Amino acid sequence: MKNPFFLTFTAMLFFASCQSVYFCDDFGPEGCRQKPSRVRIYEVHLPEEKLASWESLSYHLYFHARITPGLRVDHPFASSDLDRLRQASHCSYTLRQGGKEHRGHMEGLRLDETGLWCFDYLGSMLLDFHRQAGTALQAPDPRFSPFDLELAYETPLSSVRGMLSAQVSLQWEKAL
Repeated sequence: MKNPFFLTFTAMLFFASCQSVYFCDDFGPEGCRQKPSRVRIYEVHLPEEKLASWESLSYHLYFHARITPGLRVDHPFASSDLDRLRQASHCSYTLRQGGKEHRGHMEGLRLDETGLWCFDYLGSMLLDFHRQAGTALQAPDPRFSPFDLELAYETPLSSVRGMLSAQVSLQWEKAL
């Protein structure tokens, strides 16, 4: 007869390691609201004055376009662990372009019995990148796109850690 402890432990390891990780910018009760893809294209229409600087463009993206790159980790969590996990889990991003990079902490983290969702505003990510690079007051250049964006997540559970990377394009048109 097989050892019941061994079978239970093996099953727990199998289910603990079963998770789905994907890009998800907008997560709601019915799940992710757009198709996951490792190539992200964001298109915005904006007033001409918002193209005066990366700072102006970034503020517009944050307050008006509200684009939130994010990731979703489908993983079952015990409801008794949620408070501890919320306090000890975090997500971060790395934006890379032209040999430069900026790392930051992601603003949003939601954790429930079905998984983890992390997100941040693209406007914030771009502004922090350009402030660090000393280019925040320069006019935005469409050739900045595409750029690489890496999203990472970490919980106290060693089986729920990792990262995803994507190529991101920001395209804009002047609003009429």
